[in-house]
Amino acid sequence: MKKRCLNPTAINYVQYGGRGINVCNKWMSFEGFFEDMGYANGRCLDRIDNDKGYELSNCRWATHKENNRNKSNNVLIEGKTMIEWSEISGLSKNVIWYRLRKLNMEPMKAVTTPLMRGKNAA
Repeated sequence: MKKRCLNPTAINYVQYGGRGINVCNKWMSFEGFFEDMGYANGRCLDRIDNDKGYELSNCRWATHKENNRNKSNNVLIEGKTMIEWSEISGLSKNVIWYRLRKLNMEPMKAVTTPLMRGKNAA
């Protein structure tokens, strides 16, 4: 958290500190962070609003699945992520991504058209 928000040489600084995501003063010490958040085994720290910083009112312990669904690079179609549409439609997220990016399909058509089998399947 601190590295990606405060260290310009961190590999993902551009997506965090570089775009203004910060860490509240209390969390600059482990003790302050632990006092607010504690520890949740098997969970990861997740910001509820990806445009806001790391602070008690904007953070939670989430499962990896919840965390992945809250990424700022998710493609949303009618308020659902590609992963959610994949679960609903039975299509793989790769098929949905291919339809959106390579075939330029309308988003709802990309997630609702059944998978075709054969030479020109997509």
